[in-house]
Amino acid sequence: PVGDEEKLDELRAQIPDEAISSLLEEAQKSLKGHFIKLQNAASEKNTEKMREAAHAIKGASGSMFAAKVSQMAAEIEKQSGQIERASERLPEFEKAVEDTLKWWQEQAAK
Repeated sequence: PVGDEEKLDELRAQIPDEAISSLLEEAQKSLKGHFIKLQNAASEKNTEKMREAAHAIKGASGSMFAAKVSQMAAEIEKQSGQIERASERLPEFEKAVEDTLKWWQEQAAK
């Protein structure tokens, strides 16, 4: 699954819908920005920037229950020292990012 809807629903029960929508919008902006940094780091073959971007994605997406992209970011973070290997994961990771953004949009519309 792209995200943990059950945990997101638990959060929904605790805070207003407007706050959830705002958090999800911020999460989308954050993910887009950090993914661009990750792509740039890969093209520059900058392992430290790649690790930092993957780490940021892992934390931000995990905090908004996007389990798949968070897990994949953790794997890329671990592999960032092997830039070629980590870069090979980017097409698959990009798909997960797109799926997550779509899922967050759907959840924000609820």
